[in-house]
Amino acid sequence: MKRMIDRFMRYVSVETTSSHDSDSSPTTEGQLKLAALLRDELEGLGLEEVSLDGHGYVTATLGANTDARVPVIGFVAYVRSPRSKNIS
Repeated sequence: MKRMIDRFMRYVSVETTSSHDSDSSPTTEGQLKLAALLRDELEGLGLEEVSLDGHGYVTATLGANTDARVPVIGFVAYVRSPRSKNIS
């Protein structure tokens, strides 16, 4: 449980508040920093084909743990930060 909490605390310590003045995606360096952290975590967990593109999209593959024909499953997560820093 401590490892999970430590990992979560690493994620939330990255400043990722969006910038309304930016036309880029992601809108801030902090958002790209979080994406890089996620990429590194996935590599550390042994996933394959891990990549991070210039827009902050992180992709990876995890091979099946069976030789049986099973459907492929995809997971998608949207990483977004609230506009306000006043969160308790």
